[in-house]
Amino acid sequence: TIFDRNSSFYKGSESNTKLVYINLIFDIYEYYRQSLKSSIVHNMTYDQAKKICKRKFDEASKTVQKMKVQTSSGENLQYLMNWNNKMKSKMDIDNYSVITNANN
Repeated sequence: TIFDRNSSFYKGSESNTKLVYINLIFDIYEYYRQSLKSSIVHNMTYDQAKKICKRKFDEASKTVQKMKVQTSSGENLQYLMNWNNKMKSKMDIDNYSVITNANN
């Protein structure tokens, strides 16, 4: 995941659901980064590794876009919880519980 402090920003409310939404975006990219790491092997050429990197980044971006649409950018709590549970099953991270417990 790349964080460019010159172009990365968030405007809006800082509600628990928005924080879950933002964390899910990072988690999706992290999931694909971990998948990429296990896909690259020592004897690959630079071009082979570059192709895998591009494919994984494109897959991650499509997944994030799908999540954005389904959750209405984090506004639809039902779909947000569905995505929270998907990522919980893949990465054992429950963003909703972590955020709501931290803010109580």
